[in-house]
Formats: sequence, structure tokens, C-alpha cells
Amino acid sequence: MRVALPPTIDAAAFAAHHPSAAVFDLHGETMGTSWSVRFAAPAGAAGADPSLIRSAIVARLARLVAEMSHWAKDSLLCRFNRSAPDTWTTLPPDFAHVMTRGLAIADAWGFGPVPIACPPSTAEIETARATSGWSQLAFAPGGAHLR
Repeated sequence: MRVALPPTIDAAAFAAHHPSAAVFDLHGETMGTSWSVRFAAPAGAAGADPSLIRSAIVARLARLVAEMSHWAKDSLLCRFNRSAPDTWTTLPPDFAHVMTRGLAIADAWGFGPVPIACPPSTAEIETARATSGWSQLAFAPGGAHLR
């Protein structure tokens, strides 16, 4: 199980917590896995309608899939991978953030739909790097352009 928390939590958010607040469980599927959210909301709280929150979560995840899915052939990532060499692609903010972080830790260890039995050998890594890999990318983070 993974737990995601916001980068900061305002203590004032807990001041209004009431023990009788309704607890909602939302869940769904995306990217070949499932997600779940549990939250407490006082009755009548503005913006706490579970169906609206669920819709917002589903929409957010759908945008991420549309940008960066390896398996959705119409995703921006798949379109980028099919683009002609030396073609620049402008990335939306989330994709640009992922590229920035990914290039900071650039390496390929078998992430994707086909699992690997063990990490690649040094020779396999060098062979793969000679013809492909993150070092073949050109990324201009300021303008979020990728080639």
C-alpha cells in the first residue's frame, strides 16, 4: 500500500474536525492498478461532495494517462516516441516535471509491462546506452520542450 500526503498539512484543517463527520471511501482503477481515498467531511461542507471529489480524482488520473501512459497508443508519450528524430514536443507541466526528475536519476532497470529477472549486466547496459537511452534526449525544462 502507498500513502500520498500533501507536501504540507495545515494544522488549522484539523481544528474543524468533528468526530461525527462522515467518512467516505472512494476507489477506482487506472493504469493497471487501483486507487483508493478515504476522507472525513462534515455534513454540508462546501466542496466535500464525494461524487464531485471522485470525479476530480478520475479526471486527474485520466489526464496523467493521456500524457504519460506507455500503453495508451494516443498518449503524448507514445506520440513522442513515434515522432520523427529532431522533432521537438512541448510538454504539459506534469510531464515536464516527470522528465526533470527522471533525467536526474536516469537509468533503465526494466520498468514497464515486461518484468526482468534481474538487473542488466554492465555489458548489457553499455550496449543499450550506445544506441538509445536518456542521454539521447534533449530537454529544455524552461520551455518544457523535449526532443
